[in-house]
Parts: sequence; structure tokens; C-alpha cells
Amino acid sequence: MSALPKAAPVADLSLEEICAFLYAEARCLDDKDWEGWLAHYAPSATFHMPAWDDDDLPTENPQTEISLIYYGSKQGLEDRVFRIKTDRSSATSLPEPRTSHNISNVEIVERGAGFVKLRFNWVSDSFRYKTSDMYFGTSFYTLDTSGARPLIAAKKVILSGDYTLGSYIDDAMTQDEAKAGYVLTCQIKATSDCVISVPASSAVCKVKIAAHAGQMLETRALSPSSIGFSVKVAEPAELSYLPGQYVNVSVPDTTQARSYSFSSMPRDGVVEFLVRNIPGGLMSTYLSQLARAGDAMTLTGPVGSFYLRDVTRPTLFLAGGTGLAPFLAMLELLTKKGCAHPIHMIYGVTNDADLVEVDKLEAAAAALPGFTFATVVADPNSAHERKGYVTHHLRDSALNGGDVDIYLCGPPPMVDAVRAYLDQKGVKPASFHFEKFSPSENK
Repeated sequence: MSALPKAAPVADLSLEEICAFLYAEARCLDDKDWEGWLAHYAPSATFHMPAWDDDDLPTENPQTEISLIYYGSKQGLEDRVFRIKTDRSSATSLPEPRTSHNISNVEIVERGAGFVKLRFNWVSDSFRYKTSDMYFGTSFYTLDTSGARPLIAAKKVILSGDYTLGSYIDDAMTQDEAKAGYVLTCQIKATSDCVISVPASSAVCKVKIAAHAGQMLETRALSPSSIGFSVKVAEPAELSYLPGQYVNVSVPDTTQARSYSFSSMPRDGVVEFLVRNIPGGLMSTYLSQLARAGDAMTLTGPVGSFYLRDVTRPTLFLAGGTGLAPFLAMLELLTKKGCAHPIHMIYGVTNDADLVEVDKLEAAAAALPGFTFATVVADPNSAHERKGYVTHHLRDSALNGGDVDIYLCGPPPMVDAVRAYLDQKGVKPASFHFEKFSPSENK
């Protein structure tokens, strides 16, 4: 980890020392020393990259105006680093780009008791997939100099110049989506004025990423391949999420965490998860062999754009394996609120033993008029009445001629297969929300 320059008293913090701090942060980015980079930020640090408005001015309020990037605290940056290091985010999957961050024209704008405000120009060069990109702009920092070393308390990055899509893989966005004008906001670099339409509910603005302390309540061996577990959070009122979102769950007695979708809505501070049991996996070993009621756990989130929107037309849920988890939370909310439109689910698994939590689907079908479901097993030797893949049992009536909202959670091959099936049928759904997940786990 790159060492941080020690801070002198604020009145004596020189421009040279400030430059050394900035260079050290830039070096961490180029060296991909993510922990060293995070160490430059205060816990409450804000990170804001504004968009450009119609008057060619950068937006000011990230709560009411469009931003290219906004994190309200260091926890947002920590989640981004977690996604990079664990390949949770397809947009930041390996190979990571080779970069060169260059800083110039450093100025001290204001100095006070415990803080220094500064601005500087920057140029960043990036190379990946045989493509070189250059970005430039101006950054505004507020440094907290009240402690043993300077820390970034606020960072605003003005990206000057149209947009480039950045580097990404097809798991994140297909070429057809790029041609249609879709972008990845975690990768896009604006280089001129642009207007962005965000296909998101305003409800997502009401949730925020935070670290929630909790305790293990119980684990349930649902099958040889699936484990359910429950966590009771210490401050239930502080945890709010949309059905379909996920959190990063700490593995007790380690520095590691794993990302899991909620499989329930919170009930008296208790939240549930449905995960795959991976032999030798760090979290799987803990859950299947070591977990005890009362074990301390931390849930960091919620995160994710895969969540239930208002149901305004027929809806289709497609779940693969433990990709059932977010749909259980969605159905719990719909059962409570009611729904005036038909919802059909197809739940596909590999083997008979992988079919779990079917009783919850049956309960939802009994309580929610218009909800139907079918289970499918891929194993050709299965005794199940429906064998094959989800697309083998996808009726034309469920697609409703394209007037349907589709939600899909499963492994990448399943997502690709459903997309190919829809293209083959010539069906373009009103909306298609999906979450790809990889069942592999670092050991």
C-alpha cells in the first residue's frame, strides 16, 4: 500500500506536501492499489462527477440533478472497489485498463482550521482492448487536515470535453444496446453536452448505501446445493431496500464479503438470503459448518438496479437456480400490496434437488390472484413433469405480443439464451430487467 504523506499543522501544510498527497492518490490508481487509494478518503467523503446542463454548466446538486457519478460517502467507493476486485461488476471486469493519471496547476483556494480547499487540472490516459482513450478536466478537493494525515473530505471532478462509452464486455452491455444509445454510467465519459434518460424508479432515490451491523439468526440447509440464512440487523429503521437489490455480506472472522440478493423484505429487522452451497467456498463453508446464532455480520448496501418497478402490465419472472432469491422478495411485497396484472414465473434448475422454496411460491400463488408459476428441471433423467430449459416452456401467451415486463435473474448463459429466444421470436418486451450472476466463489 502506498504511504500517505503525514500532515503538518494546517497553517504549515505546504503546496509541495499537498502535491505529494495528490500524486500518491494518482499513483494508487495507476498501480491498482485499491486499498491504498481508499485510505486517502475520510469515512464521510463525498465523490461527485457532475453532468453538463443545457446551459453548458456543470450540474450542482446531485440529489436533484443528473450526475455522471455520485457517492454520498466512502462506502460507495468501497462498494465500487469491492465490485472491481471480485468481478461483481461486468463493466469493471478484467483486464483492468492500464492508466496514467497526470496532475498540473495545483492551487490552494481556501485554507482554514482543519481544512484546505484546492483545485487542479488533470489528464488521464487509458489503454485496454487495443484502444487508447484520453480524458481531461478539473478537480476540486476539500482536504480534512485535522488528523494525523490529510484525508479527502469532498471531491468534485469536472469532466471537460462528448462522451465515450469506455471499455466493457458484452456481459455488461451488448453491441445492439450500444447502437440503440444505451450507456453504462459507470464507464461513460462525457465529452460534450448530452441528455441522459435513466430507466429507474424514483423509489431508488430513497435508499442509500450504508454499513448495517447484524447478527446471524439461523441457517437452513435447503438442499445439497442451496442454503438459506437469516440475519437480524441492529438498527432495523436504518435498513431500506427495494425488492431485487443485493448487499455485500461480511464473512465472520475474515476480511472478506460476498454479494447476495435479499430473498425477503425486512420483518422486525430480520432479512433472509438464499445462496448456492459451493463446496470449499469461504462463505459456504462458514454457513454449512461454522455458523452460530449471534455471530456478528455486516451488511453493506443496498446495491443494484435490478429491482421491481410498478407493475403496469403483464409481467414475466424468469429465475435460474438461486436466482430465485430476488423474486421471493418481490412476491412478498406484491402479496402485501396486491397486483392488478397477471404475473407468471418460470423457475428453472439443473437437478431435482435444486428446486427449493417451492412452498413459498405456492403460498404466493394462493395469496396473489393472477400469479402463476412453473418449475423446470434441465436434467434429462429427471422425473419432473417439465424437463429442459426455461425457454422450452416459455409460452407465447406469457410474452403478450411484447406488451410485457420481463425480469430475469440467473447465470450469464441463461440470460443470453433468453435474449436469443426473444430475438428469434421477434418479440421486443416493453422492458427487460436482468441480473447476471456467477455462482463461483473465491476460496
